[in-house]
Amino acid sequence: MKSMYYRNLSPEEMTGLKDDYKKIFACYLHDTTDKDGNVVKQMESQWADWKNKYDPRHTITETAEELLTMDYRKLVDVYVRFQKLNIALKEPGKKERNHILKELDDIFQYTDRFDSKIADFFISKSVMLKIHTCYYCEMAYINTFSFLDDKSRKQKRRQFDLDHYLPKVLCPCLALSLFNFVPSCQVCNSRIKGDRLPTLDSEELKVLSPTSDSNDFSHNMAIRLRTRPSVGKSSFGQYIYFRTNPPYEKHVRFFHLEERYEFHKAEAMRLKRQKDRYPDSCIKKIASLLHRREATVKEDIFQMKYLKREGRCFQKLTEDILNNTKL
Repeated sequence: MKSMYYRNLSPEEMTGLKDDYKKIFACYLHDTTDKDGNVVKQMESQWADWKNKYDPRHTITETAEELLTMDYRKLVDVYVRFQKLNIALKEPGKKERNHILKELDDIFQYTDRFDSKIADFFISKSVMLKIHTCYYCEMAYINTFSFLDDKSRKQKRRQFDLDHYLPKVLCPCLALSLFNFVPSCQVCNSRIKGDRLPTLDSEELKVLSPTSDSNDFSHNMAIRLRTRPSVGKSSFGQYIYFRTNPPYEKHVRFFHLEERYEFHKAEAMRLKRQKDRYPDSCIKKIASLLHRREATVKEDIFQMKYLKREGRCFQKLTEDILNNTKL
């Protein structure tokens, strides 16, 4: 429900980020020779061989190195072209994964080869990228923590999942792509999203991922409190409602945000009461009495800048209820 910090990085910072990420794969990209002088094929050559064998029309031209740090919108284009190869997920008449995809799994081997290294990379960049809350729901904190191991050495761990927005099961060649990773909570990643997507439309996919430069949740989604109409003598009270512009409603439905935010309706109602209790005229009087700036008093009461600066949960809920932004 929010964009990753990539778009806020300077060109120099982005170049450095990509270079640091590529270092993970430095020993695995290009061919090497063993002690007997025999050539040992690595990722780049294996990927080229796979394409020559299973993509004879050369619809996918990108190298393995290019895929590692390719812009997310371009990754969607690769994903679409890969799906058009029409490779079945299972072997015909069997339950086993298609051997064609298994070959690709082995080339872009995320699990048990690069997963821990990639996790360490995101841990090392967590401050730079301001990783604080789940990018899908903004309801759960995701962060890193430090501890001392048995030998009194300081270790860092992550308290978040790394979701492949474009599922690696469906497109294994994107299993290691930097801008395909979304730090998320376990509920959003494992229990809801899994290997599915909110939409199959490629243009919609290009804006719905938190890693996309085209993503704009802030101006296309607003959280509201609504009052249900009374039925006879019964009133059903207030409820959480997400106002969206297309295609952002698909993100809301896919991650069940209205249902999940309903549990936190009391917080939205508290914010609304607080807003009603402290209108601008009241804040002006308080500021005059305390000899402080109105903006300072407003921040002390509502803490909107604090929530944004520190990356607290329900930042958007707070902003939308207090500002009542129209769509």
